Amino acid sequence: MNVKNLLLGIFVILTVVFASLTLGEYYQVKILNSQLQSQSKSTSTQTLTSTSTPSITTTSPVLCPINSPCASFTYNPVGQVKVDAVHATIYGGSARYVMFNVTVENSGNSPISFESYTLSATIATDSRVLRKVTNNEGFSISQYVTLNHGQNYTLLDPVSGDGYMYQLLQSGSVNVSFSLFWTDHVHPCSQAPCTTQPFSNSTTISALFVFA
Repeated sequence: MNVKNLLLGIFVILTVVFASLTLGEYYQVKILNSQLQSQSKSTSTQTLTSTSTPSITTTSPVLCPINSPCASFTYNPVGQVKVDAVHATIYGGSARYVMFNVTVENSGNSPISFESYTLSATIATDSRVLRKVTNNEGFSISQYVTLNHGQNYTLLDPVSGDGYMYQLLQSGSVNVSFSLFWTDHVHPCSQAPCTTQPFSNSTTISALFVFA
């Protein structure tokens, strides 16, 4: 009888030991699975974040010529066009007028091209600082501009023959939106015969001017 009790006790002990080992392995597998899921979520989040293209903000320099105020501006990079500078030129006598200047650069490897009059500025119609007025003087003068890598060009608005001017009424700040259209020439094949395929693009800029 004692031997039977002893064997039964040993059997119970072994059963408890095996059950505890199985339960421990179960929790280890569960913890490992949880860690793998956490790493998978983290990797997915990083991938999504890396695909976003942030806008570029440039703050106006403190010192700018009084007749050529610089602007703080923001734009979303599109293709190969980089915006280097945005400023204005003030001219005239008792009546003062403003011409906007936007300098763009080709930051890519293939040529880009555009019409010299492509820059277009938009201001609020109720602005107390700037007003768009009619100008019937001048002849339309334009040229087709092509920029290679690292080259830049300054676009103007308005240009001769546009039919309007921006009159500066008083000192103050003005928000101005710019848009320009350009063509990216890329080579779709690496061997002859091969033609250059143009792709039309646009860049928009939001700028803040402060006129003294």
